[in-house]
Amino acid sequence: MFCEVITVSWLKHLSGQVVLVLLDYLDHVTLCSKLKAAVMEQQQWPDICRLQESARCLQHLCRLQVRSCLGHLRLRSPVFMSFLPVPERLKDYILYREYDLYGKQSSMPG
Repeated sequence: MFCEVITVSWLKHLSGQVVLVLLDYLDHVTLCSKLKAAVMEQQQWPDICRLQESARCLQHLCRLQVRSCLGHLRLRSPVFMSFLPVPERLKDYILYREYDLYGKQSSMPG
């Protein structure tokens, strides 16, 4: 279903950026042939190849594991996150705040 939606002509130009976001939120993304054909035409294709071909950094894998342990409900709870006994910078990283276009901007590596 996802491949059918993101490869329609009026969304195809977004496919590269969408796949990059998926690669950041998941440890591995398998591209169906239809999506791969669409993404190969995008400027993000070299970055997507690099991410798919190399092992993800330990920092990224740890973020995914911490998010998995916390679960969706806790991650969406500002009260829970405020009491999480870790530094604010780490909370921001766990919550992907480096991608927050409307909140504070940070320059954390991914």
